This record gives sequence, structure tokens and C-alpha cells, in this order.
Amino acid sequence: RARWLHLDDHQGEVEVELIGHLSARAQVMRQATPPPSIPWCALPGEGTSPITASDVYQDRWMFHGSAYQGIDELIGIGPQSIRGVIRNDGTPGALLDNVGQLFGLWVMLTQREDRVVMPIRLDRFKIYGPPPKVGDHLLCAVKIESVERREVSARMVLWYQGRVWATLEGWRDWRFETSGSLWSLMRYPEHHLYGEALLSEEVSVVIADGVASAPSSREFLVGRCLNRQERDEYRTLSPKRQRDWLSGRIAVKDAARLHLWTTGYGPIFPVEIALAPSQLNQPPHFVPSRSLPLNDRLLCPSISHKEGVAVAAISTLSQAVGIDLDRVETRPQSWIEASFSRDEQRLILENIDEADYRDRFWTVAWSCKEAVVKSDAMLEAFQGEEPSQTAKGMSSPKHWQITSWLCTEGGTLEGQLVHFSGRADLLSASGLPFSVRWWVFSRREQEWSLALAQHSIEAREKSEI
Repeated sequence: RARWLHLDDHQGEVEVELIGHLSARAQVMRQATPPPSIPWCALPGEGTSPITASDVYQDRWMFHGSAYQGIDELIGIGPQSIRGVIRNDGTPGALLDNVGQLFGLWVMLTQREDRVVMPIRLDRFKIYGPPPKVGDHLLCAVKIESVERREVSARMVLWYQGRVWATLEGWRDWRFETSGSLWSLMRYPEHHLYGEALLSEEVSVVIADGVASAPSSREFLVGRCLNRQERDEYRTLSPKRQRDWLSGRIAVKDAARLHLWTTGYGPIFPVEIALAPSQLNQPPHFVPSRSLPLNDRLLCPSISHKEGVAVAAISTLSQAVGIDLDRVETRPQSWIEASFSRDEQRLILENIDEADYRDRFWTVAWSCKEAVVKSDAMLEAFQGEEPSQTAKGMSSPKHWQITSWLCTEGGTLEGQLVHFSGRADLLSASGLPFSVRWWVFSRREQEWSLALAQHSIEAREKSEI
């Protein structure tokens, strides 16, 4: 929808707003202003483009459909410029969009971080002649004026039939937080993970972090990874909650895809894998899929997140998993007394040689309990049982008892610096034994604890017969 904001008959000016999108002021003249004399020539430092015009769309540098695929040739690219040939296909708005694509392509090809941009402002757009004929080509030069952390600006010139047809000044693009793995996910989401694999045998574990704090930047991940129902759920959450929720969903989709790829499946888009809407005190589970084996007994998901970092685990056949992630931090004695029995405290302290390590082990011991809670809740869900009172949370943490504790220096998590790792045996509130693997590792200058509990669904079923 559009509305008139102002009309000045004397100056030939009109202000108009496309409601919810943009506003602009246009000046209409009876006769075109003579175009400036600007030569079409190579710009300082210009060299050959590393990609061709056909690569722009075939290799998904740009996401546009056929009606907006108007870059026909890349002439050259330099440290402050890019030149190309644009085809006018007659699609409304496509010609201006192609100018913006050429500008965006310069950012993608020259910058290492935050390479995806979207236009937010255009100060002046002057047209010096009638519209080009459909099918004709225009020459376009983009000259970069500034590159800042969140904005990049440029001015452009378009030539048609040997003379300047239009000039654009003060074009500004917003740089979205789209670094690292997000760049690959945006171009080929069916082949790439956003997260990083920590384990990939027997159980697939993926860690996902770096999800942008800015809602506008998160929208790229939302569009690539969530289906319509998940997007609706995401938008009901507070901005603070959205980041953790999105990180968890991405991690579990990546873990499922990693598992399926190791079993021989081909390309899988994140949106093909969907989790059912979150329910209080219920473990996560997949929405059944016609094309993928997402039966709950084949793939049992578990998710944990902390401060924008999320991990997810997917078990193999008939394994109920529970995973927990926490940041290592100092724990007050009151918290330790409330969380662990005296026997547990003795057991853990016997394995600590250095007082400086205590924060690590109290944190990871708690993670072990949390992981068992989730695995036990998953087992109850398979039995069709209502979650028990103890499975609804850690209101009585002593109900989960650590009975043995093994610790070694080092350990294996793919791509991570592991300080300590080990195993712990626990008894659930119902007396069911669990074995938990755990790690203390560093990531992005912080220390984290990770615990993974697994239990055979069939073993529990047999124990109850």
C-alpha cells in the first residue's frame, strides 16, 4: 500500500510512502536535465573478477529468481570499485535491484566478515533520459565511498547508448552479522552445517554458537533453517529468549542431518527437519517426515543451551540421550551443599588435585545430573508416561546420585581444546542406573562443561517386565 505525503505543484515534487517499507521524495520535470560527462573506463586498482556473471546466480552468490537475474557481465573489480553490464528485462524494480546486486557482490568478494548486505538508504537518484528498451544493456560502475563495521556506502553511474543515463548517490547498505559457517549455510544450506560436530560416531553431537544478537541478522538463520510453524513459534518469544531457542533448533537440525549424512543420505535442507512446538516438561521430538526417517525411536533429540551457545545430541537406534552444556564458573558453598550429598562431595573432591580445578568439576558434575534428568524424561516419554515429579526439574537435585567418578586429563571432542574428560555413574530418582560421559573444554576464550547421558530404551522396557 502507498500513500501521498506531500505534493508541491510549483517545484514538481511529490513525497510518497510505501507503508511499512520506504518513503521517498521525487521531482518530476518537463524536460530531462543534460547528463554529466563521465567517461566509462577502468577504475584505480581494477583487476579481473574472480567469478563470472553466470557464477553469480549458478553458484548462489545471489539468491534472486530469474526475473531479477540481470547481471550479464563482470568487467572488473578493484579495492574501491566494481564494474559490470546489466540487462534490462523489463521487470519492475529489477534494474535498480541489479545495481544493488553489483554493489553487494563487491562486499561479498572483498570482505572477510559480515559479507551479506541489504539497502537501507538512497540519498539521490537522477535519471537523464527515457527508460531503456526491454532487452537492452546498460553499463554500471559502483564506486565505494566508505566501509564501516555495520554500513557500507557507494555511488553509482549507469550508461546507456554511450551516455550517462542515471547517477545514484549516497546508496547505503547494512552489513548483517553473517560470518563463518553462516556464509556457507546461506549459499548451500542443503550441504553445510551451521554448527560444528563434536561427536559423530554412535551419537551425533553438534555445538552451535555465534547466532547474532541483533534480530535483523538472525532473520537470515530463521529464513534458512525454520519452517513456517517454527517461525511462528520463534516470533512469540521475547528477543532474549529467541537467541537461545534459535541456537538450540539449529543445533538439533544439524545433529540430525549429520547423523543422516553418515548413514548415506544426500542433500538435506534444515527446513526439512522440524521439531514439534515446545511443551512444558516434555522432551523435544521430531515431526514425522515422509522423506526422512525421523521416527522418535530412531532419532532421539536432546538440546541444551547457555548464553547463546547450544548443543544437541541425536542418538542411534533405541537410545534415549540427555545432553547438558554449562559455562564453568565459581559456585558458592551454599549451592554445592544444595546440589550434592556429602558422599558425592567426597567422591568428587577425591579426584581433584588442585583447588583451582574445583569450579570445573562442580560445574560438570551438575551437568551430569542435568543430562540424566533429560535422558530419564525421554525414557518416560517412550513409555507414554506423564513426566514424574522429579523429572520435571531439579527441584530436588539429590534425587540423582553420583555413585562413581572417573577423571582423566585431556580427551576428544572434535575441534575443541579439552582439559579434562571422564565418566560418571548415577542413579536416577527411580533407581535406574545411568552412565554419563563428560568433558571440560575451552571455546572462544571461555571454559565449558558438557555431559552426555545415554540409556537403552529396550533395556528399560525389559527391566520393567
